[in-house]
Amino acid sequence: MINKYNKIDKLLIEVKPKKQTRPPSKRLKPKNYLYESAMFQTNIAKWSYAKRWAEKHGYKFIVITEDFLKNL
Repeated sequence: MINKYNKIDKLLIEVKPKKQTRPPSKRLKPKNYLYESAMFQTNIAKWSYAKRWAEKHGYKFIVITEDFLKNL
């Protein structure tokens, strides 16, 4: 990716379904809500670590979804 200074940025990219990038709906069945909540919390923790790692190693960390891919 080329930044505004015409330099190439190093990227660490994770591709996720959009529904896994948002807190789950409370309207889900309890079993599904528990699973979706656990998945979301796991992703939050993973992204926090990935962001710290990326900054330490000179990368930018981004999460992209199917919306981004559809618009390419």
